[in-house]
Amino acid sequence: MGARAGRWFPSVMTLAPMLLAGCAHTDTMTAVEHDLEAERHRSAAQQAEASVRTVEIAMPPQSGSEIEKTSGFSSAELPAGRASSEIADAERHEKAARIIRERANSACRRVPIAEQKSCPVPPGHVEPITLGARIVPAVSVPAELLRLHLECAMARAQVDRPPDQASCPLYAPGAAPRVTDRPQGAVIDITVDTRSELDDLVRRTSVLPAQ
Repeated sequence: MGARAGRWFPSVMTLAPMLLAGCAHTDTMTAVEHDLEAERHRSAAQQAEASVRTVEIAMPPQSGSEIEKTSGFSSAELPAGRASSEIADAERHEKAARIIRERANSACRRVPIAEQKSCPVPPGHVEPITLGARIVPAVSVPAELLRLHLECAMARAQVDRPPDQASCPLYAPGAAPRVTDRPQGAVIDITVDTRSELDDLVRRTSVLPAQ
């Protein structure tokens, strides 16, 4: 790797090959968004628990079936049931946030924090491909190195939305980035599913620096 490529990826040199195909997640919420939802559910649970205490003070004890008969509500709709449901939802979001952060830590373990970028697309030119775009780096970069930085960036974007999410081609709607190793050097192929998604991808790649 030449000096210029070394400046783009300052110190990571010997890396195991990684595939971007494993980056897809069905969860559209970030870890930070899961955290916020967990806080909201825990707050709602506290309010419901406070309501339970108020009812217990004001009314004699009743069984769940008795309450359903007299109130017309199921136990899940009453404060006690609501509190339990909110806590379960909070725990579900907390677990999702934890898994996302663990994946990001794993994906970025070989990339020094100082070198992690939200959009690690190297300068170069763009070539059209079927329902997509090919980014050809101006300076040859090893495919395994390129994969590692893209894996890290995309995993970190699952933790918190990057500031350049609206402009980076990696995060275009429907985008499926893949590093392809060629004899003349590695490239980033990004494909999408629809014409409208392609228009957005082309807009994003059209402003990438050439060198």
